[in-house]
Amino acid sequence: MSEGEGTSPRSVRFAAGAPPHGRGECRPGADVKGVTGVTGVLHLVCELDVFHDVGLLQKMGVWSGAILVAGIAAIAFAAALGIAPEPLSWAWFAGLVAATAASFAIHELVHGLFFWLLGGRGTRIRFGARQGMLYTRAEGLMLPVRRFVVVLLAPAVLVSAATVAVGWAAGLPLAAAIVFVLHLSGCVGDFAFVQAIFESDADLAEDTETGMRLYAAAYADGVVPAAAACRMRR
Repeated sequence: MSEGEGTSPRSVRFAAGAPPHGRGECRPGADVKGVTGVTGVLHLVCELDVFHDVGLLQKMGVWSGAILVAGIAAIAFAAALGIAPEPLSWAWFAGLVAATAASFAIHELVHGLFFWLLGGRGTRIRFGARQGMLYTRAEGLMLPVRRFVVVLLAPAVLVSAATVAVGWAAGLPLAAAIVFVLHLSGCVGDFAFVQAIFESDADLAEDTETGMRLYAAAYADGVVPAAAACRMRR
């Protein structure tokens, strides 16, 4: 593993070959001292595949459903109490659909922005859609896990806050609440990745074509810390 061409000292890229697939497999890497603040040989401890991991997809579905049910119940309760009523029309519904679509597009743009900010000038960003999911990819980019968490959570925080602020300023709190709930229900993949990071005690995270790989740095004797394991609860 070597520092990527044109990247900042905050990120590293594999020069050739991808790490092996599957949880628990190990791949020796170069000493990364001074590149990411992590010293030692990197070992793969966890890989998440958001397109093919049935357990992960089921978890995301449950979380998304829970957010939708809770959000719709709260909005219905507020509407029943007459809180922030809005005149409904075809234009209102059309605006709601457009705002919801925009929230997901902006979500991916925010991912891309933070990949670029934290990954360095050499970071290559790609956007696309697959299996009904929009994605932002900086394939091969590795970041310390704390920075990767920032990349993952930035859209959920910033887009949600902007939705509430714009809706309130426009006098459309009901529409803003609906967009907020719909957008948040689409953030479950990011939330699942953050959970995996905190449960793995990994040092570095790598963006991949299908999701994310987590790595732990072994000590000088080659022993990986016992805590560095993928312990995602299904």
